[in-house]
Order: sequence, then C-alpha cells, then structure tokens
Amino acid sequence: MAETSERFIKCLIKPPIARTDEDLSCVLKHLRGMQAMSGLGGEVIKAMCKTARYEVHESNHLLYMQNDYATCWYILLSGSVFIDCNMYLPGSSFGKQPLWYDGRRGSECLILEHSEMIVIDYPDSRLLKPNQRRSYEAMDLEMMLALESEEVKVGGPIPDEKVTKGVNIGLCQKCLKL
Repeated sequence: MAETSERFIKCLIKPPIARTDEDLSCVLKHLRGMQAMSGLGGEVIKAMCKTARYEVHESNHLLYMQNDYATCWYILLSGSVFIDCNMYLPGSSFGKQPLWYDGRRGSECLILEHSEMIVIDYPDSRLLKPNQRRSYEAMDLEMMLALESEEVKVGGPIPDEKVTKGVNIGLCQKCLKL
C-alpha cells in the first residue's frame, strides 16, 4: 500500500468524532478521486467524509441479505463480492439503497475473498443507526444455499396430519446438522 493509501485507511479507521480537519481533508482527496464518486457534488462527498469508515471481511461472509434495510453502501477497495449473479471487483460501488423495496435490499451480498471496503452510511433517520447491521455466519450461508437449491422447504400450508404421520415436521435432518 502506498503511503498516501495507508494514511487514507488510517483516517477511515478513526472514529468519525476523532477525525481532525487534516484527516477529513485526506479522506475527501481520496474519495473525490474514486470512480464510484463521479457524478456526486462536492458538498455531498464532503458530508460522506464525516461518516465513511473502513471494513475488512473474509471470504464466505454474508455481508447482507435480501430484505435487510439498506443503511449504507460500499466501495470495494480490494477483493470481490457476489450479488445477484454478478461479481464486483475493486473500484466498484454496491449495496446502494434501492428506490423500490421500501429501502430494503433486493438481494444477498456474499464476500468471495478477503475484501477491504469503504462503508458510506445513509443519513436517513427512518432506518437503523450506523453500524447496526446484522452479521451473518457460515450457518446462515449454508441455510440460504439449501433454501435456494430447494433442499429445504419453508412456509406454505401445514401438511395434512395423515400424510405426515411419523415424519418430523419442522427442520429437516439436513438442517439440524447445520
């Protein structure tokens, strides 16, 4: 990492309340130079500098799930993520608040490899406070993959008792092993 990049990361790691004017200037300089910020006005980017933060996630981490509230969006610095059949690489922005779904995310985001990212919180008071996102573990990921492959059925009408006599209704044995 170049010296300026190291300084930039150090500034993002600091809690927003502890950032100096020099830190904010460093963050602003780097954010302005990012492709993900093109099209945004200077005042908008300045406001983002005050709350932007740095996060690192390991592979197979489920960053967010479908229908989670979109409290923030991301700029990928390194690594890769998978969203809705698309792979995002460094420099990409993702996870922006959709206009539909009432501010909820439309799909899951899976971290494919060790990834560093900038997190930009939305200043929307109707949503969760910054840093109040749910974290998902490997068990959640395995359950999601089982659901997508239809190995596990959830919901629907309650089966007739005669048909299910002797069958364990609830979690299947495969889910119990997870």
